[in-house]
Amino acid sequence: MHLQSRQKCIITPETRRLLVTHLYRVFPEEGCGALLGSQTDDGWVIDHFQPIRNTASNPMHKFTLDPTGWITSSFNPRLLGIFHTHPSSSPEPSAEDLLQLQLFGEMVPLYLIASRTTINGEPDAEIGAYTVHRQPNGLFTLEPLTLA
Repeated sequence: MHLQSRQKCIITPETRRLLVTHLYRVFPEEGCGALLGSQTDDGWVIDHFQPIRNTASNPMHKFTLDPTGWITSSFNPRLLGIFHTHPSSSPEPSAEDLLQLQLFGEMVPLYLIASRTTINGEPDAEIGAYTVHRQPNGLFTLEPLTLA
């Protein structure tokens, strides 16, 4: 069962640093990985990021989670979501993202997308957070979530 999008998501400072580092390390390709943490009464706390290799045939415009890394992460009881980057666009779900979501939407309540930005001249990330919801037709969709 997924909490409603009025809930909030907290990313610990160390985990946020790991997400930003991964974004810049894999640029210009899309990076991806698993988000681990815990669910609270108010939402979720993400306290770990596990990078997973992007095995897409066109990694500059798409991500495919390496099966070995994804299988390992999917058995972790602390799995909360998927993270991936948009090297040259805003952190909003693309049509390709929604297509990929159908593969793992049932397994995770959260979906984060990051894009490059700077703050005070320093590399940073704009992060879009979303909750995963199943529609009556069975397809998974994303709804915006507040990052706290």
